[in-house]
Amino acid sequence: MSKNNCLLIKPMPGDQQFRNQQEVIQKVISPAIKEARLNPLGNPDGVFVTDISRELIRQICEADIVVVDANCYETTRPYTLSPFLYYCMAVSHSLGNRTILVVDTTSTDHLPDSLRRHHMLRYSRQDALDFVERFKRVVEEIQTGQSDSPDNPIQEYLKEVDAEPKVIEYEDRLRFVEERLGKLAHIKDELEEKEARLKALERRREELSRVEAELERKKAQVEAFEIGLSDESDRIHFRRMK
Repeated sequence: MSKNNCLLIKPMPGDQQFRNQQEVIQKVISPAIKEARLNPLGNPDGVFVTDISRELIRQICEADIVVVDANCYETTRPYTLSPFLYYCMAVSHSLGNRTILVVDTTSTDHLPDSLRRHHMLRYSRQDALDFVERFKRVVEEIQTGQSDSPDNPIQEYLKEVDAEPKVIEYEDRLRFVEERLGKLAHIKDELEEKEARLKALERRREELSRVEAELERKKAQVEAFEIGLSDESDRIHFRRMK
């Protein structure tokens, strides 16, 4: 399944910098998106982020790649990006490794170091072709999942905590299995002990059966002997009467 849907989000600059932003998008960012064969969602020139709307969140979720115009368009210092834009970046970051920040090489100080360390592509208007090639490589990397390295702080954190629970979970499962094996071994010993008792009782029962049979045989012998004595006594008594 191709991952070609792209959403370009951008801050709302002041009136004096609006034309500057349009030039950056039309001469640098849009050509790179086109060369990477991405399908823009919404306005091809990008979506202004001035609020956090349900529609914007939907577009971020539907996009395979989110491109952020992270330029500093204002001349005042210190300059920070709109909190709405940061929020949208966080939404995209939470969904995976799929966010590309684009910024002019002459101005990156307004971005946190944690963002500059990830998929942030610098461009120079004098060398836009080089930027396009680097942009295409990053897009291919995202589409194919060639890199296991997180491209944002959220995924970096999730990768770290994802590794720890696996070890803990493995240790817990191992401990659980060992406990169950110990219980099964104890049950096995108890069953073997009971089986030995049953066999001993069976032997005793067989011995009792043999004793009972022997007693019955001797009882029969005694009864036969008593009958014989009775018959003999009757004959003696009969002779005396004669």
